[in-house]
Amino acid sequence: MDQIQEQITVLDQKIERLYQIVEQLSHQIAESRLEQQDNPVRGSEQASIVAQHQQDFDRESLDSAMKHKDILSDRSDSKSNANYDSEVSSEIQIRRLHAQLTAAYNRIATLEEQLLACKIHS
Repeated sequence: MDQIQEQITVLDQKIERLYQIVEQLSHQIAESRLEQQDNPVRGSEQASIVAQHQQDFDRESLDSAMKHKDILSDRSDSKSNANYDSEVSSEIQIRRLHAQLTAAYNRIATLEEQLLACKIHS
């Protein structure tokens, strides 16, 4: 049981770090957008790309992207935590954490691609 708890803790730490990376990428993309706004937009293609990126990185969009059936919420009260621990086995927790980790990696890759696209078109 200790080994499973250690795996859960390690995965939780990795996920927390991924959230930090996603936040940093979001800030970098926002800065890139500001730089693009300072420069005149050339062509309808660039204007549509910038508009699309602005919509993609709206805070609500980020929040909804992070809501996934396999992502465990960090904002649960102590009563639901007690019930959750008794209802969900450790193996299911590990599977969900793996899914959450995979989703975070995919989100980071998407953010990096969008940041690169913003830099290329600026």
